[in-house]
Amino acid sequence: MLRPLLPWLPAVAMAVVLSAACSSDVIRPDDDDGSGGVTSTSSSSSSSSSGTGGGGGVPEGPIAIGPTSGTLALPFSFSAQGSGVSFVGSASIDQGTGSVELGNQTLPVVVYERQPFEDYFLYQALALAGDRLYVLWFYCLGGELLGIYYEGTDGTVLTTEAATGACAESDSPSTAAVQLPGLTMPFPQPLPGYTFSGPDIWYDGLSSGSATIQGTTYALIPFDDVDCSLCGEPPWFEVHALLWDGERVCFAIFYLIEGEPLLVTYVLCLPDLTDPIGSTLIEATFSR
Repeated sequence: MLRPLLPWLPAVAMAVVLSAACSSDVIRPDDDDGSGGVTSTSSSSSSSSSGTGGGGGVPEGPIAIGPTSGTLALPFSFSAQGSGVSFVGSASIDQGTGSVELGNQTLPVVVYERQPFEDYFLYQALALAGDRLYVLWFYCLGGELLGIYYEGTDGTVLTTEAATGACAESDSPSTAAVQLPGLTMPFPQPLPGYTFSGPDIWYDGLSSGSATIQGTTYALIPFDDVDCSLCGEPPWFEVHALLWDGERVCFAIFYLIEGEPLLVTYVLCLPDLTDPIGSTLIEATFSR
């Protein structure tokens, strides 16, 4: 079984843009499963779609959710104080929640995943404005905040910048008290150049698609990617997407490896703060 780990470059190479060719020392999915099983789905119930997000029972847009208010159990503890050098301003996180300044706008943020990489830890987070969602990765090494990756559903492509500050982190479980605003936005512009085709997933790279995962049918809205065709063997790609079931919106990462099922993981849904997907394999072919 695959154990998914984000194939980011090391924090010491923060100046390298991920959309360019990756180096050979990145992390990729491997065979060491230390974090639980991977669920496979290959049911014959096809969720056909016209590509507009409205066919075959696929939820239509716009995406609209109320405020998020609740707690999120984390298998780690994380706090940070620091700042980026350009688009990212000050960041203040206490036990998984806080605020981050993005483009001169201070937004609430929740950290929900941790990924180890050599001596580094990467903390994955979501930040919300009223009409967009940002995904961030905070890079920490030895108690220092060294860099931040970010992308947005408004067309902000995956970008990295250096950061300075301090990280307080441990393996102790913690509970994040989450308060996020409501969200109302049209579907993001579809990510071109990719297609998915399988009994439970469809996407043509031109408009929103559909995916049925763990029995729930979602509108599938890819909005950004990572090209790791030169990262190692086998090469792989990541597609970063929103999943919308008409009541909640989820961020998810799809890993694409030639000849393998699609792997979807690193999911968080709002406003209910759940992960209904875990790590799931989807039988499908893809093209790029």
